[in-house]
Amino acid sequence: MKLISRFSAVAILATTLWTTTLSAKECVNIKDVDVMWTSYKTLAKVGVSGTFEDVTLHTAKNTPSVKDALKGSSVQLDMNKIDAKEDVKTNNILKYFVANLSDTKIDAKIVKVYADSLDINISLNGKEQVIPMSYKIEGEKVVAKGVIDALDFKLSPALEVLNTNVVGHLNKGWYDIPVSFNLNLLKKCM
Repeated sequence: MKLISRFSAVAILATTLWTTTLSAKECVNIKDVDVMWTSYKTLAKVGVSGTFEDVTLHTAKNTPSVKDALKGSSVQLDMNKIDAKEDVKTNNILKYFVANLSDTKIDAKIVKVYADSLDINISLNGKEQVIPMSYKIEGEKVVAKGVIDALDFKLSPALEVLNTNVVGHLNKGWYDIPVSFNLNLLKKCM
């Protein structure tokens, strides 16, 4: 009889734990974001890459899926707060490129999420454009990549100033600017 009572107690405990686990809410949150860019110079298309030092992230909390966490997430960036990995490059970009923009703030918001791509509304230099980006989930990270066209954002006058004033550019800059971001996920309710 004691054996049956112990078995019943274990069965009740196991059922309770299993039911609690099934009803436990799984949440997906975005912890932080890293935004990277690459610009090209010279006819050989030499890349200069960098990051933004100060990124303000806005995202929904406790969403049920990664897709839901992505939709509507947005960032605000300031072109004055870039890091091109070398002081000389950073200073040249700030002095000759950023100083010649009508607005140094960038706003980007994910407006659509598909199975493997995103539509991101980007506001830069007083212009707005929806840019498609591919993305994939790698463990606890979303990695997205795309390309902006400098002409869409009227960046060519600032690029010309940069290319003519910095000897290493050899008077040549490219209008395609690859951009990417990594969103670090937290699969825990907050």
